Parts: sequence; C-alpha cells; structure tokens
Amino acid sequence: KARVGSGLIIEHGTVYRIEEHLQKFKMPRFTAAGTGRDYAIAAMHLGQNAHTAITIASIYDPCTGMGIDTLCESVKE
Repeated sequence: KARVGSGLIIEHGTVYRIEEHLQKFKMPRFTAAGTGRDYAIAAMHLGQNAHTAITIASIYDPCTGMGIDTLCESVKE
C-alpha cells in the first residue's frame, strides 16, 4: 500500500497542510514542524521571524536546528 507524506501548499495567501488521503487543513498564522515546534511558535507569537524562532527553539530542544529551512511568501498588491 502506497503512503502519501505530508506537505504544505499556499493558496491565495493561506497556508494549508496536506496529509494522508490528500486531506487539506488550514494552518494557523504561525506554524512550525518538528520537535521544537512549540518553542518556535511561541517565539513567532512574541514577534520573532521564522529563522530566529527556530534558532531560539534549538536552545531548548536538542533535536532542533540541524539545518533551518524557512518558506516566505511575498504578496503582490
């Protein structure tokens, strides 16, 4: 049986998580993945950008920060 992994898509400025069986879930304004996600989300709620939030999360979670990838979308007016 083939398994579908998860992924992210952006439609009209809204981020959705795609999971098994191609279910689409709207993501909150701030989101992160991995073991340090709670620390990263808290840092973003306190005004940090995504890259800095992961750096902060890596202080508290030893499995976080082994390479940081961030996605940014610019909105055209």
